[in-house]
Amino acid sequence: MLQSFHGHRVELADVAARTATDAKLLINLVQLFQLTCNRFDRTGRDARPATGASLGVNGKADDLAADSGGAFLLLDVRPVQAFGEGHRPGAVNVPVAGSSFGTKAAFVLGEGPLVLEATDEAEAQRAAQALRAVGLLDLAGWRPGGGEERLEPIGLEEAARLLASGEAEVVDVREADEREGSALPGTRHVPYRLARTAAAEGGFDGRLVVTVCETGPRAAVAASVLQAAGVEARPVLDGGVAGWPRSDPA
Repeated sequence: MLQSFHGHRVELADVAARTATDAKLLINLVQLFQLTCNRFDRTGRDARPATGASLGVNGKADDLAADSGGAFLLLDVRPVQAFGEGHRPGAVNVPVAGSSFGTKAAFVLGEGPLVLEATDEAEAQRAAQALRAVGLLDLAGWRPGGGEERLEPIGLEEAARLLASGEAEVVDVREADEREGSALPGTRHVPYRLARTAAAEGGFDGRLVVTVCETGPRAAVAASVLQAAGVEARPVLDGGVAGWPRSDPA
């Protein structure tokens, strides 16, 4: 809101420039707004189900996904540990119980109809409501999560050892302002929301990719995105940059 004090206008640009955090938040909000608008335009506002509307039966989702030839996106909304222990190939994991679920999902998902994979119907419906709020409207249905594919976490000590030996590429998936002043030597920067694009552009060399963030949640999302794109990835879940070993492991 613009206000005037003795003839001096307070411009929006002045407010946004006060701190780097404010600027980053503004950029992220604009990007999310653009994503949401684009999705509303493609889907059509009249197609949006009412809040709380039924998501669909899990059996139908199973049939649709099996017959789609890969046309459906798989979003697993279960906790990270459950996803890691078993999920379907191609599934991306954004836990609905985590912070900013809808925003994270909107950033990392591609375009196309979604099949949700959840612990139960209540979890699926909660996820569907949050997804609709950010313009993800094309929800085909849900089914119980699970499968034979695994996502194995990695500890800080092992990650540091693999980085030092060159056996793995460690990717810091935090935002640029978080990395500034606390970048880990030898690591690469790819914000979690750009992991899918980086993989699609062939930005990895075939080595194991270890993802790390501040405390683990974004590293897990990024690793699931990379794995779904065919990149071997393991996330650091217990800890992150702050707990990174400061000397080469023995």
